Amino acid sequence: MSIRYGAYALEALLGRGGMGEVWQARHDRLHRRAAVKVVRPELLGDGPEARVLRQRFEREAQSTAALRSPHTVEVFDFGTAPDGTLWYAMELLSGFDLKTLVETFGPLPVGRVIHLLRHATSALADAHAQGILHRDIKPANLVTCPLGPQGDFLKVLDFGLAKPLVSVAESELTSARVVPGSPGYMAPETIVGEDGVDGRADLYALGCVAFWLLTGTPVFDRQPVMKVLLAHLNEVPARLSARLPDVNPALDALVARLLAKRPEDRLPDAGALDTALAALAVAHPWSPAEALAWWAAHPAPGLRTADPRIRSAPSELAAARSAVQARLQRGFDESRLALVEFERRTRAVALADHPDDLAGLADDLPPVAAPSPAAAPARNAAPARNAAPVRARPVTDEDAALADRWPAPAANALAARPAVLEGSIVDASVAAAPNASAKGALAGDRALAPVGAAPARLLAVFSGVA
Repeated sequence: MSIRYGAYALEALLGRGGMGEVWQARHDRLHRRAAVKVVRPELLGDGPEARVLRQRFEREAQSTAALRSPHTVEVFDFGTAPDGTLWYAMELLSGFDLKTLVETFGPLPVGRVIHLLRHATSALADAHAQGILHRDIKPANLVTCPLGPQGDFLKVLDFGLAKPLVSVAESELTSARVVPGSPGYMAPETIVGEDGVDGRADLYALGCVAFWLLTGTPVFDRQPVMKVLLAHLNEVPARLSARLPDVNPALDALVARLLAKRPEDRLPDAGALDTALAALAVAHPWSPAEALAWWAAHPAPGLRTADPRIRSAPSELAAARSAVQARLQRGFDESRLALVEFERRTRAVALADHPDDLAGLADDLPPVAAPSPAAAPARNAAPARNAAPVRARPVTDEDAALADRWPAPAANALAARPAVLEGSIVDASVAAAPNASAKGALAGDRALAPVGAAPARLLAVFSGVA
């Protein structure tokens, strides 16, 4: 039985983000494909912050559903599942977001950029007219698709940060866990949190998008993020003409105006921007025939094949993932799992998309084999005559980095065992390993797998060493 939210059966995972997951789904009765965005209850947490996040998610669905521009993604349905999962269904687009488009095919010709920007201004003009500010305009939230006779048809996505311009209670819906926008595309007034931020902040972001589409680079290409934010606040951005000497001077001036620091120095609204874009003289306009030819040569990604393994809701998958991780942690704390293998399995658990993917990650943990009293070597016994010598070497930076990632219980247990060579890691040949399990763990000249019954021994124990 597949997972269903309302009348939509999930088919394949499309992606994950900070607020949840997006799935390809199919309507039970209409047989129409849709994209279903879900937020699992464990991501919301408890208390007042969970209430704020639920309100933000509901606002995203309601804000988007209220818009009527054909260039805004359409919302079909919305609800809350019995297990507390929030979901809404929207149209499934088959195309390229503008970030992927430029990264894959390079900067776009001027005619196509103007064509796509006018579609985006249409969506923003509709939103602003209804008192809604997007606040997260960026290339990844703008998708172009081969729809209709125009060939290129842009859709604006992700109104998750959409903010009514004339509301008194909305400020609390931006919690400490949420950054209101994307640093590379944030207007100065948004960064400093000024009151009265309006649609001109979205126009600033669209100017940053135009710069990206034409040059293939962000307006301020800096690291870390704080330097990007400071640049948006204080530095005059480079002109397009500095990167593209042959650029249309009117387009150069228009993008520079969109990137003005003060809102009053930009165009007044999205309608004025559309008028300015339409008035630009372009040597090679982007025609429908050219767009259709481009899409014929670069087909949009198709629908995903329905995955038959989708049998559990996302919340059930999270619970299964937590259970497996807990078993892995117990195995590690009890010294039944080498550090490298523990990290490998932990990564596999984190990346699992389906409960079936978790099978075997904890069930095959090696058992602890307690040695018999007769077989157990005395603490100070001499090594076997033919055994390879055991020597110590100083701890390297790599060893220290590995030690930093050890779970606290295991690290504490190691620190409490002075009998293990302090300040060093044991080097030994595989021939010196006391059993087959240790032989395998010692490959690579590093003794990370414990041997014997004593819990939390993170280094191999050899006769005469411990």
